[in-house]
Amino acid sequence: MIRGKDADGKDLVISPEYIKQGLASRAQDIVTERLGPRRDLEIAQARQSEVTLEQFTGLDRSILAQASGAGVRIHEGHEPRGRFEEALLRARLRHLEVLGLAEPAGMNAWALKPDWETTLKALGQRGDILKALAAKNRDSAPDQYLRRFEPGARGQERLLGSVVASVPEDELRDRRSLVVEDFRGTRWIVDVGLREPGTIPPDGAVVEITSRSPRLREIDASILSIAERSGGLYSGALHIEADSTATPAWRQGHLRRLEALRRAGILERTGDGVWHVPKDFAGRAVDYDTARTGRIDVQVRSWLPLTEQTRHVGLTWLDTDAGNKPGDQLVAARQARLAFLEGRGWLEGVVVETDQALRNRLRAMEWQRTVSMLSASTGRGAVDLVPGDRFEGRFERAIDLGQGRLAIVGNAKEFALVPWRAEMERHRGREMTFKRTAAGVSWTIGIERGMER
Repeated sequence: MIRGKDADGKDLVISPEYIKQGLASRAQDIVTERLGPRRDLEIAQARQSEVTLEQFTGLDRSILAQASGAGVRIHEGHEPRGRFEEALLRARLRHLEVLGLAEPAGMNAWALKPDWETTLKALGQRGDILKALAAKNRDSAPDQYLRRFEPGARGQERLLGSVVASVPEDELRDRRSLVVEDFRGTRWIVDVGLREPGTIPPDGAVVEITSRSPRLREIDASILSIAERSGGLYSGALHIEADSTATPAWRQGHLRRLEALRRAGILERTGDGVWHVPKDFAGRAVDYDTARTGRIDVQVRSWLPLTEQTRHVGLTWLDTDAGNKPGDQLVAARQARLAFLEGRGWLEGVVVETDQALRNRLRAMEWQRTVSMLSASTGRGAVDLVPGDRFEGRFERAIDLGQGRLAIVGNAKEFALVPWRAEMERHRGREMTFKRTAAGVSWTIGIERGMER
């Protein structure tokens, strides 16, 4: 992974074409300089090895280049190299027949199945995932149980299970896939799209995967409403004029969103801080989000694995809404959890679930233990925010508890634990201002300087 700044302090940007082709070309030049050119026999052997691979290969690129519509015709070669290439393409097409991706269509012609190249790429990715699982010693599940999860297919709209691994879906665009094992033991490949660093669920986390219909975000609807009233323009002043009750944090969220959309080329900003919102803004904003995050929604139900939850001294997902979820693994974990609580003397009589009083007690125990541990390790005092409080500090890191993921924010003398949100990760290490209200905790970037200071 490469990240940095150029001489002007701007983000270092490398052309995608250079990543795809330039680096490989330079590497080939270096190897050729040191080891000499590849022998024709080595090239031929490498080319021949592609015939039976269950992934998209160089031979498939040649077939795709020669294809016309839904078919391809192989022309006879007139020289040794051409005849060798012809033989390889014929052999590859016969293997595609075995895979059900092609069928004969006359002399020297084959009909190709729709999206045959996409299927090959998916097969290749599946093989890469199996290798990654083997490297992690998590390959105990038979290959036939590794399926791709597509909401709506096979009548399945929801997937609940534990994350086995996170693997690249498209390394160039930083798209990720999760391997999720449901509580019946079946493993699924889930394309979760583009994710911010630090937001990928860790191995073992309990997640719920559902389909997400493309829809306009609330903040985008607000931007569009203001722009429609202002002749296609948006600014902070226009926002206040349209909605005088909007909080600074809400307006700041608009600016962050607008800046992200500007970088995507969806709208423009003038030097005086006025944004020009195009007429097709709604559709382009929805397409932007869909391209980044896909059509799948990932909800982390627990950041702790089931095995840790069973003996965790604190509130866990197993203590809340996991009781009515199906699956042998989940039933066994639930029973182990109740046995642990009973062994600690926290359950009385024969019970099948925890009551609200015990949940509150478990939550308070975990919170106090976490605060004490952080105070002892950092030498700082803990601040318990109540409605009306404001705290200024640096977002240091996230911490996973049984009751959820929290963000640690602090300064030289104090720290506070606030609810973590994925949007915070891009600002890790920056100074932020947090305000506790009756509805929750809001935050803004930077330190707010007021008259009281």
